[in-house]
Amino acid sequence: MTLKKYLQLLNKFVKENPDALQLQVLASTDDEGNHYVPVKFFPSKGNYDGHTYWPISKESKSLGIERNANAVCIN
Repeated sequence: MTLKKYLQLLNKFVKENPDALQLQVLASTDDEGNHYVPVKFFPSKGNYDGHTYWPISKESKSLGIERNANAVCIN
């Protein structure tokens, strides 16, 4: 799912459930919903290879680490 589509769905959800704006946000740790954790971090832009995620930041660029962003991590 792209960030654009995620934002559309999130905005629709909030429009239909405005009370949800005051609720804690959780993320599932697996596809089956066996465990949940609170979302703790701001979204970050990075590179995902299907297994590992590397955030792209000013610090990584200053260290000479060059990766193209292809994903947004929400937690």
